[in-house]
Amino acid sequence: MSSAWTRRETAEFLGCTPAGLRALERRGCAPPLFRVGRLVRYRPEVVRRWVEEQNSEAAQTPGARDAKVELRADCIEPPANIDGGCE
Repeated sequence: MSSAWTRRETAEFLGCTPAGLRALERRGCAPPLFRVGRLVRYRPEVVRRWVEEQNSEAAQTPGARDAKVELRADCIEPPANIDGGCE
């Protein structure tokens, strides 16, 4: 198992800011996280799976905005539209 990511590392992977990721967390729309005391951490394999699930759901939703996230070799391209909330 790889080491856990911080909120900053996860936000960078997702192509958003830590504040944007925090906003998604408050709305219940962020990848699953865990805490070590007060510290928020993400498991990289869980975040990658979450991105794939988001892409699958977006592809199956008629009329959905183009929210697909494409993986690069080393990371992930920024989402086409990150301000769309939790649809």
